Amino acid sequence: MAIKPESVWPIKRSLEDFATGDVVISSARTIEASHISGFAGLTFEFYSLHLDEAYAKATSFEGRIAHGPLTFSISSGRVYLSGYYGMAIQNM
Repeated sequence: MAIKPESVWPIKRSLEDFATGDVVISSARTIEASHISGFAGLTFEFYSLHLDEAYAKATSFEGRIAHGPLTFSISSGRVYLSGYYGMAIQNM
């Protein structure tokens, strides 16, 4: 089931309303180098793959990549802003 943000806010949802395979469509978000550097500073996770462009270019990624937890945090926020959760989190 694909859910568009403008069609779901606010919705009263309970745990039973969520299904495996649900798809949430949100607006795009670009992760900039400043987000990666800022996250490294917050978490003290300064791995070269995230911060050193020369090092990262020599890897299979061919450039810097975002931290996994940063990506998860942003995606979690995007889902919240889409309205998909409705009041389910508050009601738990």
